Amino acid sequence: MAWVLLFLASSSYWFLPAGLRLALLWRLPRAAWPAMAALEWAGILALSLWRGAFDRPLALLASTTLPWLVYAVVVSVFAQRDTRAAPLGSLLPRLLACGALAALANSVTLLGADLLDAGPLQSSPGQFLFGYGLGDFIGVLVLAPALLALDEVVRTRQSSWRELLAYGTVLLPPVIVLLAARLPVPQPLVYALVLSLFPLFWGASRFGWRPAAISLLLLAAVVHGMQGLLLVWRAEQLQLLFSACAIAALLLGATSENVATQSKALMLSLEQLRRRGTDLVDIARRLTSVQEEERRRLGGELHDVLGQDLTSIATRLRVVERTNDDPALRAGLQSISQLVTQAHQHLREVTEYAYPAVLDRFGLARALSEGPLMQLARDAGMQYRCEVHGDLGMLHEEAATSLYRICQEATSNCVREPHCNEVHIVFELLLALADDNPPESRLIMSIHDDAGPIAPAAGRTGVGLQNIRDRANALGAQYRFEPGHGSPRHWVSLPLEDAPT
Repeated sequence: MAWVLLFLASSSYWFLPAGLRLALLWRLPRAAWPAMAALEWAGILALSLWRGAFDRPLALLASTTLPWLVYAVVVSVFAQRDTRAAPLGSLLPRLLACGALAALANSVTLLGADLLDAGPLQSSPGQFLFGYGLGDFIGVLVLAPALLALDEVVRTRQSSWRELLAYGTVLLPPVIVLLAARLPVPQPLVYALVLSLFPLFWGASRFGWRPAAISLLLLAAVVHGMQGLLLVWRAEQLQLLFSACAIAALLLGATSENVATQSKALMLSLEQLRRRGTDLVDIARRLTSVQEEERRRLGGELHDVLGQDLTSIATRLRVVERTNDDPALRAGLQSISQLVTQAHQHLREVTEYAYPAVLDRFGLARALSEGPLMQLARDAGMQYRCEVHGDLGMLHEEAATSLYRICQEATSNCVREPHCNEVHIVFELLLALADDNPPESRLIMSIHDDAGPIAPAAGRTGVGLQNIRDRANALGAQYRFEPGHGSPRHWVSLPLEDAPT
């Protein structure tokens, strides 16, 4: 019934059953093709006999069976095996290419059928092929995408009817044709058709290929119904213009839809990466916190237990030394007392490294300017400076501890470098202005040295450098290490959430 109705609505301008044929071949499983072919052949045969279209049985048989076979062969060769599984937007160029090739091949078969039936043609073979081919192709452009779009809405329900009709904007091109045809200008139909292309392309880029296909179907129906257009334009000119615009609109809609889909997928991937990055920062922060707590516990135990034991040993040694008159024994006790004193000093250094009590007592600025790091550098014969521009008191305890540990690791690395004679630590607080968008305050810490180029081991990262990176990552800070020079060697940029503007 659809074939008969579409055939009756066709003309030399378009052949709508070609679009129905391609859409069914594209969507139906291969097992249903024989039934489709039988129904189509029955309809064509009945119409041909009713109209008396052919005089010779061979021409009637060829015109009845060959068009379907041509389209089926083209779809079998060039379409994917299961086109129902893939989204049609990505396959739309392949669908249009199949339609163009099938229309061209079908025009050759129809030319052969006419030669078998009537002998010499009234027009040239080129004009015959051009007219038949464009008629079939316009039928494909107008009907096949629209039918497949309707099928997707009904079958998958991935989009609503409002989205398919683009909230009514699909009516803009045909409405503009109807309105512009009444303009008080010479040949208003020329302006009507050209002006209708602007909302067609806009709708394709804005809503995708499905509303563009529906809009094309409505526009083609209006153009076909206005016989004046066929008087202003020659049939071939109108067919070429409409074909080019239809291809451009459909491909533009498919491209915009693919770009939108890829953008959504990209945004989803970015969101997942952001969440994973946040999770990694939280994990690194928890590990750093646990490590710091463990260091403080061990430092406290070393200071309270082992330190007191060493102090008791030193006190008893001094008592025994004073109560003994043997010079040799007193000399031995003094030697042991000195070893205990050295061990106590080493224990104090280890305890200070594990648990920087100076940080809790005096804060980050004084701990770096006057604390153990300065003494460590000076004991190694190095110059040590720390400059602080801004108030570091706004830093929370975790950030202050991590920054202190970074400076501690960097200073220890400089002490181990044979060519390093100077360490310079600089803190600079950059407060956001009130009109910044978005406002963001940052703390910049840079550590300079004069050790020159440092060549890390190929393919390996030192434990100290990795610890610095882990500390920076746990804070959510940006970190850079410069092996080529020490100006600066380490650079850390920490965003401050609660800093005043």
